[in-house]
Amino acid sequence: MYESLSGFGYDASTDDYLVLLMSKPKIRSHSSDWKTDIAIFSLKTNSWDQIKRVKFPYRSCHPITDAGLLLNGALHWLVYSRDVHGVVIIAFDMIEKSLLEIPLPSGIDKGLAFQFRGGLYLRVMGDCLCLCYTGCSYRVMAEIWMMKEYKVHSSWTKSYVLPTDNIPHNFFLPMSFTKSEGLFGSNCSGSLVKFNSEGVLTEQAACRIKSFKSDLLEFAVYKESLLSLPGDSGELSENGQQ
Repeated sequence: MYESLSGFGYDASTDDYLVLLMSKPKIRSHSSDWKTDIAIFSLKTNSWDQIKRVKFPYRSCHPITDAGLLLNGALHWLVYSRDVHGVVIIAFDMIEKSLLEIPLPSGIDKGLAFQFRGGLYLRVMGDCLCLCYTGCSYRVMAEIWMMKEYKVHSSWTKSYVLPTDNIPHNFFLPMSFTKSEGLFGSNCSGSLVKFNSEGVLTEQAACRIKSFKSDLLEFAVYKESLLSLPGDSGELSENGQQ
């Protein structure tokens, strides 16, 4: 059986869109010498490129939602590190093809974060890495931490403390900032939730479709573009048809 992390990103140096997959055997071992295979699919060449095996003492904190988050040309995941026995962020640089580790804020205990890792989520909002710390049985609040300067550990800032006692399961998962600097997100009961900039709960709206996936309310952030994907050989005619 295999455990994997995946992602979709862009290599500006080659003007190429890439699909990345990192996988490794699930071996019951305490060895720190874990390795992973990294494979990258290029849309420009329509082919896979295998990168040499690298040390990978990590496992996903959220195997259901393991897609990497793209920021500053790198894909990011929240993982458990066997080396530090706690949660860290890892980033794969799409240009350098290298893997690096980003520590959590000093205000979040790595071991405790792993114990309650179901309530710790990574997001990209406002062009910053953000952590949401929520969902623990003894907590009735969610903390939103922002890395104001990329890769600068001292720039981690606790930007929001949100009460969750009026939300089912005391759970809040942010999706994005609102235009008025509030927060928009979801809970694990299939509802949309909105806080204002002062951390006051202002709206809740239930999803009409009930299922496991609708409860998670998975989403993706994208930017519209008029450019064709690399490898798309179809040409548009004057009336816009291929």
